[in-house]
Amino acid sequence: MRHFKVGVYAICKNEEKFAEAWMNSMSEADIIVVTDTGSTDKTVEILETKGAVVYKEEIIPWRFDVARNISLEHLPENVDICVCTDLDEMLVPGWRETLESTWQKGIHQGKYLYNWNLNPDGTPNSQFTYFKVHDRQHFRWVYPVHEVLEYVGKEPYREVFIEGMVLNHYPDSTKSRDSYLELLEMAIEESPEDDRMTYYLGREYMYKEKSQQCIDTLIRYLQLKSAVWKEERCAAMRWIATSYGNLGEGKEAEAWYYRAIAEVPYMREAYVEMAQYAYLKEEWITVFMMANEALKIKEKSKCYINMGYAWNETPYDLAALGAYYLGMYDKALVYAKEANIINPNNQRIKNNLKLIQDKCLELAQKKVTKIQAKEELVHTLLLLFRNEHLSEDQELAMTCLFSLEEAKYKTVIIYNQGCLSNQELEKFLEKFKLNFIIIGEGKNVGIPVGRQRCFEYIWTHRRETKYISELHLDMIFSPLWEEALVGYLRTHEEPMISCGIIDKSGDMKFSGNTIREIPRDGTEMQKFLRNLTSNKIVHGFTHPCIHVSHILEEVGGYDLRFLEGKHCFEDDSLLLGYYYYYGTKAKWYPKVNYQSVVYHAIAMQRLEVADDITVNFNGLVKQYGAMGLKYLSELHKSSWQVDFFQEQFLNQ
Repeated sequence: MRHFKVGVYAICKNEEKFAEAWMNSMSEADIIVVTDTGSTDKTVEILETKGAVVYKEEIIPWRFDVARNISLEHLPENVDICVCTDLDEMLVPGWRETLESTWQKGIHQGKYLYNWNLNPDGTPNSQFTYFKVHDRQHFRWVYPVHEVLEYVGKEPYREVFIEGMVLNHYPDSTKSRDSYLELLEMAIEESPEDDRMTYYLGREYMYKEKSQQCIDTLIRYLQLKSAVWKEERCAAMRWIATSYGNLGEGKEAEAWYYRAIAEVPYMREAYVEMAQYAYLKEEWITVFMMANEALKIKEKSKCYINMGYAWNETPYDLAALGAYYLGMYDKALVYAKEANIINPNNQRIKNNLKLIQDKCLELAQKKVTKIQAKEELVHTLLLLFRNEHLSEDQELAMTCLFSLEEAKYKTVIIYNQGCLSNQELEKFLEKFKLNFIIIGEGKNVGIPVGRQRCFEYIWTHRRETKYISELHLDMIFSPLWEEALVGYLRTHEEPMISCGIIDKSGDMKFSGNTIREIPRDGTEMQKFLRNLTSNKIVHGFTHPCIHVSHILEEVGGYDLRFLEGKHCFEDDSLLLGYYYYYGTKAKWYPKVNYQSVVYHAIAMQRLEVADDITVNFNGLVKQYGAMGLKYLSELHKSSWQVDFFQEQFLNQ
């Protein structure tokens, strides 16, 4: 049910190509009144055929405000809501219902969304809030050009924003706007102190490439006491900057762009325009910085013009170019992808994206080659994130990996045991300054399989690797923790070496020392660990340990034919492999080097595991027999392991 009488009014001249579409768009109104100011084509005929009431008027000298006031007068007095549009403007269907659902008695003016032009795909380009909906009795038009409605009522002014009412403009590029400059100069003669007309005159001088006149006029505008609208002041500063740029005065142009940003730091336009100007001068730091700052602004202005180039692919494109020429190829790739998504039809952007992708691939290959050539040690780590303890496990991982950043060797083979996908895990690992290679599919395949797959990856893809470490997630590393261990292996005939450790109870395994107070902070822990080092080399086995890669490969690593369980006794299998590698006569035994100390919260996980431990134990016996159990009682140093394997040997 319609509660208000709605009338559309317009002025026109030679608009036959828009007339029919405009009438269809305005047809939701109760009455359409058009004032024709001298058409010589079929505009009037089309309008009348479609039901418009057309008045013919001759307006000399021409002024837009006079024409619109005459047009408004032609609307009947009983119209409740007046809607003024031009014939190259179309309201989105459903506008009448939207308007009436918002309008109330006593409202004087309605504002709504105006798309000054559209992209080829129909999305908005330049966009701002418009004002040409009003009541019948309390307004008149003012200014010869860029005319606006002036409220002349006596009661307090009330306005409303009509959410969902959208007017699209389809500008006719063949129509001349040459009269605008003359009309603006006329307006300033009439009202020299009028800030609106002064601003528009300065902008028109810029459009006409009268740069010095633009600068002088807009500086005068900024000095007017009434020029207080910050968004418009910002625009004036941008046009001054543009004009100085056109005059070749770069320093002044930059200074005015900075002033525009300072005036309104929450709109994108000044940042993007400065980035565009810097691009012409190949000042890549400024290009990247300004484009990047623009992209931090996520919301369009609701009170001023939002230029299309600030909200389309342009800032992403500029950020990509800036990043590329600054050597930040990864960042360039991210921005170039976004630009291509927004505008997939731009061939230059497509070409740039391909160029950046090729560069990133080239550098990645060089990086891998460099790492392979330089890093004689590669770390391995099984990463199990549990759904029910995800935040706890991720916090543990962050403490561990942030401490590992200070290691000498930076490559880590990660076996993904769950619950994240490899892509999700890769995203999580981005924050660490380490070189990660992720294998596995997010399934908990157990310790022997996970470790062995890491070893096999290294033996297949990194043949140059001399040493392989085994790490755990509940560890905190001191800086360069592995250096002393690698140095030891270089100078001793050993297949592996274990690191000195302290666990969460303060026990320093096999050293005979117990520490009562352990720091909780990761940084303090690293300092604490450095103070625990000594020259002790003691009998024992701990994690982390470092293996000599070619010997580990010769003994086969973890033999999965026998280690079919998910955990337990895999380390014992490996120790026996080394023992037999050197021969029983050599009496080899594992050693712990306290020249390096690492915090390992739970150093004896086997004690807390109780589900399928017999599977791997039976495999161990199958592989090495009863004598293997006897030798393990000699290889181990901890009393519980010695007793356990002696007892199992005697029970065979």
